[in-house]
Amino acid sequence: MKFMKIGTKPDTFYTQDASRILITDTPNDLVVRINNTTYHLHRSSLVPKCGLLPRLFTDSEESDSVTIELNDIPGGSDAFELCAKFCYGITINLSAHNLVNVLCASTFLRMSDSSGFSVKENEAALERHRRVVNTVVNMIPADKGSVSEGFLLRLVSIASYVGASLTTKTELIRKAGLQLDEATLDDLLLRSHSSSHHRRYDTDLVATVLESFLMLWRRQSSAHLSSNNSQLVHSIRKVAKLIDSYLQAVAQDVHMSVSKFVSLAETVPDIARESHDRLYKAINIYLKVHPEISKEEKKQLCRSLDCQKLSAEVRAHAVKNERMPLRTVVQALFFDQESSSKGASSRLESQELFSRGKETSTDMHKLHLGQAETASIGKAKNILEGAKRGEEKIRSSTDPKKIVRKETRSEHKHHISRDR
Repeated sequence: MKFMKIGTKPDTFYTQDASRILITDTPNDLVVRINNTTYHLHRSSLVPKCGLLPRLFTDSEESDSVTIELNDIPGGSDAFELCAKFCYGITINLSAHNLVNVLCASTFLRMSDSSGFSVKENEAALERHRRVVNTVVNMIPADKGSVSEGFLLRLVSIASYVGASLTTKTELIRKAGLQLDEATLDDLLLRSHSSSHHRRYDTDLVATVLESFLMLWRRQSSAHLSSNNSQLVHSIRKVAKLIDSYLQAVAQDVHMSVSKFVSLAETVPDIARESHDRLYKAINIYLKVHPEISKEEKKQLCRSLDCQKLSAEVRAHAVKNERMPLRTVVQALFFDQESSSKGASSRLESQELFSRGKETSTDMHKLHLGQAETASIGKAKNILEGAKRGEEKIRSSTDPKKIVRKETRSEHKHHISRDR
């Protein structure tokens, strides 16, 4: 495999326990932790070339040693180490295997063009990688599920970053959209490579793939294929749950804008969400992380939330949630009371049914019925008495003693009437 060599100094990094240390006469004054790996480095070598680092320890510049964590860096510790070696002038080899991860990591670290590690100065390497991406895309079988959804989404991300052709990106997005219902939340949590904003995740990519999925879903739904109908409903509801979980994750990003969040939330059709509990949780997380947003933005945020589709527990939470806009709280309260009212009405109707059944059974007792009729009435009586026992468990507001007294008076009147 072809590769590009950068740097001239020998590699003097060595491993000690879970640490990577550089052999040098100068004491280290910068500790970088990436998941389970710790690097002992020097500010004088990394800070001039990595614009992100000064932002992370501005308040600690005068201390002897500074410790920072870069768990979110694209490519992980391997990509960071190559960037660090570049800063020291140590020889590194870039190939189709590691190029994208290194370039993503360098962008994350805000490595300046003057460092010599910019995309422009490595255009030849990028061109080589574009050819690799195109080759991989052409090798993917046309059958759905031939490769995992996670692989396809990562390939879409890489293709966008290296500037693959429009044809290549369109085909990848189509393939990824075709099986979006097979994706996991981790598959969607792709890092943003854009230098124009500071968002942690690439929500634009997810939105594009979601649109592709919905376009195909609508086309299949309009065909009215009864044999596939239940599968189509299951598919879109599965995607809706996935997107709402994704919204909960991206809501924690302080740089996530209201407009991006709302756009993604509203892309999901109404029919896809059986419940709005997950969407409510995502909105609540966003409001908690972004307390500074305006009242108008809060209204926009809750625009797609249907309080009628909230569970009783979540609706009760919404009624007391001070973060929510007043309109949403009022709607939640209205549907909560409506639900309670329907429950009370249902219990009263059941009690009335039992009362009428009791009176009817008293009248029937006076008639001379055959064995079959008596058995049928006895069965109905058992059902009614079972209903009464169920109602007594939920303790309706109506006093059972009053019902008994009413029934006794009714029976007494019937006896008098019959005697006359």
